[in-house]
Amino acid sequence: MKSLPFDFSAAEYLRLNPDLASTGLHPAQHYLDYGHAEGRKYQDISVEKKQLLNLGIFDPDFYLSQYPDVSNAGLDPAEHFLSSGCAEGRWASLFFRSDWYMDCHPESRSHHKNCLFHYSETGSRLGYEPNPFFEPEYYSTKYKDQIGLQEPLAHFIKHGHEGLNPSPRFDAAAYIKATGCSGNPLKHYLETGMQAGAPLQRAEPLRWDEKVESATLTVLKTSAPAERVALLITHSANGHIKPHVGHYATELASGGLSVFLIVASDVSDVVIPEHLASACSNIVARQNTGFDFAAWAHVIKANSWLQNCKEITLTNDSIIGPVGIGGPELMRKIRSSTADVIGLVENIEHARHLQSFFWCFARKPFSRRHSKTSGQR
Repeated sequence: MKSLPFDFSAAEYLRLNPDLASTGLHPAQHYLDYGHAEGRKYQDISVEKKQLLNLGIFDPDFYLSQYPDVSNAGLDPAEHFLSSGCAEGRWASLFFRSDWYMDCHPESRSHHKNCLFHYSETGSRLGYEPNPFFEPEYYSTKYKDQIGLQEPLAHFIKHGHEGLNPSPRFDAAAYIKATGCSGNPLKHYLETGMQAGAPLQRAEPLRWDEKVESATLTVLKTSAPAERVALLITHSANGHIKPHVGHYATELASGGLSVFLIVASDVSDVVIPEHLASACSNIVARQNTGFDFAAWAHVIKANSWLQNCKEITLTNDSIIGPVGIGGPELMRKIRSSTADVIGLVENIEHARHLQSFFWCFARKPFSRRHSKTSGQR
């Protein structure tokens, strides 16, 4: 550790760790060199507990209901979160996912208290998101007059029921009108609405420079990396998959492709038929934003192993087939070509070009710097 916590007290550190008196080291130096790595406390738990509760993010009732082992053992939720819960990746509340935050920002694991304090002291100011549905930078900009000096997430937890949007992808007023919920609309959505398939509306129109990661991405099935992959996008307006997609995925798989299904959905509750699930190696549901290329790029960025594939096929549910020949013969013909890019649908409107319904990129397409850069914007 390079610097002491702002609230470090040498006297308190010695009181809590009396064995240090014989080391001959100054308490501050010991904490920097050894104490932090050893997990030694420099502050009484009651003080840390008060600081935790004052953040306005930790929810004791949620913590006890979410983690029955803590409740059954009769433990204090705040003290458990401070002593081990946060480090284990347990959520501080419905709005702060410790495991997700630490995965996104590994440096938060080494904070002298825990990743929630890292978020409160540093992450929020830098625009780090505490969960996939709340954007501090957007919220603090849109509601700067209401927030003042308050931390954005803490303000939203307290005032979200007033119809404040947690992100440009979530229209709180529209959600309240559609569902009739009376509390925090995002809380209602995460607890009830998502499973019920409640529709979401964007609060702000899409920007030309919006990041592909701004859409929510939910993993439904995962498998080991493969060398030949088809990224198959299908749109679902109501959570159900078009019947022909199962046949298409099966034929792609029979052609030696590991099928990565991307469901661009207008609702959260997506139903994957058993035969389709068995044909696909990986399945994700992505909030529908209307752009196939954004969905492909998002999945590639979220799964870095795809950049090392020998062959990537980008396709969508506009394809009905194959007919006449099966998947193995289709892919054999494609692989017999010496071209780096093979497209199956041609269009001459405005200018001759390939439609994006089916593109096969051969010979490690993302090993080329220009394709890797342009494909992930």
